[in-house]
Amino acid sequence: MLSAAAALLAQGPGQESPSLKPGLDPNQVAPGTLGFVITFILVVAVVLLILDHTRRQRRLKFRYDYAMAREAEERERREGGPAGAAGDRAASGEAPAPSEAPEAEDAGREDGRPGDPGGAPGR
Repeated sequence: MLSAAAALLAQGPGQESPSLKPGLDPNQVAPGTLGFVITFILVVAVVLLILDHTRRQRRLKFRYDYAMAREAEERERREGGPAGAAGDRAASGEAPAPSEAPEAEDAGREDGRPGDPGGAPGR
């Protein structure tokens, strides 16, 4: 393989470039308009695929960050959290304000990650 590369390099610029075989027209061996159109469509499809992938990755990162923040808030709430007015009201027997009422615990997924266990696929 190296000897073939060395032979090509040894030819140098003094050699003539290879020409077409007799009887072939340069227009017959060029890709033409059809080749350009197909290549253009492939390039557009790849660019759209890359943009879609980037958008999905951003959305996935946002959802992960949101889930981790929500899990941290729930953990803080479960472990006592800040002892504020809600704790004082519970000790006095008063009903908690709607904003302080404990939310239903999210059962999460079976693997322990936070989120809707019956979440819609593809979202």
